[in-house]
Amino acid sequence: NLILSPFLHTGGFNAEMLSLNGQKEVYALVGPNGEIDFLPYFDKDYIETDMILHEFGHSFVNPITDRYEKEIEKLKNKYYSKELEKTGKDQGYNEWKYVFNELLLRATTIKIAGKHFGKDIANENLQKEISSGFGLVEKMVKLLDEYEQNRTKYPTFDLFCPILIERMK
Repeated sequence: NLILSPFLHTGGFNAEMLSLNGQKEVYALVGPNGEIDFLPYFDKDYIETDMILHEFGHSFVNPITDRYEKEIEKLKNKYYSKELEKTGKDQGYNEWKYVFNELLLRATTIKIAGKHFGKDIANENLQKEISSGFGLVEKMVKLLDEYEQNRTKYPTFDLFCPILIERMK
């Protein structure tokens, strides 16, 4: 379920709930990324090539990374610099595990955008992430290349996540 809300901040968030019949329902709540003549503006390309992929992606990535929380915590000393900590906090992520999820989701979004919308869009998204302080995304994008190239060995991301963590060590 996609909900465009003019009252949200630029960006969005993911929400989940169980329906009355016990099925998981996933929501991407997305705010405007600007305004024109004082009216909220939703850029269709930005929503399609970034926000939808990213916000819905939380429903798939977060449960996997939750299973590897202890291993991810061990990466904190290596990657959670003062700069990255500040970048995360400025965007509402006050713990390493949330910053890690954001980095992974942003890398995943870049890979999916590249596959479905072209390399130019993927490179544009990567440069946006780097310039916003999430430069570690570039390393994760490269690690996801290994996943893409070995899908018979790792048919699901759940099987590749420990490999990604190990490569980051």
